Amino acid sequence: MNAPGDRLWWVNQYDRLALSEPQWKKFKSVWIHARRTYVTAEVGASWIEPIGNALTGEPLPPLERAKVFVEYAKSGGHHDPNYGASAVKFQYWSNSKKLAAKRRMPKYTERYERSRLPAEWLPILSALAKQRQMDFLCTTYVLEDIPIVAPYVSAFKVASFEVMDFAFLEAHLPYKKPIFLSVGLTTADELKKILAFRAKVGFDRLKLLHCVSAYPCPLDQVNLSVIRQYDLDGFSDHTGCQIMGALAVLAGAKMIEVHIRSEFGMDNPDYPHSLPPDDYQTYLDNILIAEAVIGKKKKITQPAEADNRQYMARRE
Repeated sequence: MNAPGDRLWWVNQYDRLALSEPQWKKFKSVWIHARRTYVTAEVGASWIEPIGNALTGEPLPPLERAKVFVEYAKSGGHHDPNYGASAVKFQYWSNSKKLAAKRRMPKYTERYERSRLPAEWLPILSALAKQRQMDFLCTTYVLEDIPIVAPYVSAFKVASFEVMDFAFLEAHLPYKKPIFLSVGLTTADELKKILAFRAKVGFDRLKLLHCVSAYPCPLDQVNLSVIRQYDLDGFSDHTGCQIMGALAVLAGAKMIEVHIRSEFGMDNPDYPHSLPPDDYQTYLDNILIAEAVIGKKKKITQPAEADNRQYMARRE
């Protein structure tokens, strides 16, 4: 949680838009069912964190930890089944050495191996996600891993590091599933090539997410304006800021991807830009607020101000 001296501390201090607790609960109960934003909870490497059994305190086995994150992605600290994420996402690579070589970072081989998701978990996690009424997504990084995850995902996710690898992107197309592509690291000219590729394969097939590939991303470099400028579909968030998803919705995002983690596990490489449970719930709350306040592209007298029209000064 953020301390009063933290620049983000104010985010939680707006007292729920001056609503009382019953009013806030009523607001959420209405807007949860009307939510329009597609939210993906990115687990990443967080499943390696040492989560304990709630009853015994004993560390959970790795697969059980991954299952906990699927549940966490959906619940968001709330009992309403419509409240949490629309999708939960993991990452998969079959060969850590090959991935490290592709990244030109051989020193990361051991780190990749420590957080390598076993292939036999994919059907288990996919089934659990569907049971919880979520899509199951998975990022891959090398060609031979695409057919391994394909049977289990509702959509593919491709990271910014592969954004200009058109052969890799095209290898996903035969599976006829949507592709969510982060467009971090790109220049304006490179992004135009991606936009042309989207026009070629279809707007329904390829969804583009604005992204800044820094972990965490500095707040003054988030650059949300490009979402509307380039007609992007959404935002992949690496800020760790509880209000950023809401700001992205106000900037035009229809899809949000946010990293989640537990309260522990600082050796998790995704820890700095991921949200613990309380912050994740606030993040989802803030998206609901953004959707409520954005309104429609029509100027009308709002119901809340109708009674005050009688006091308008008029000059005939």
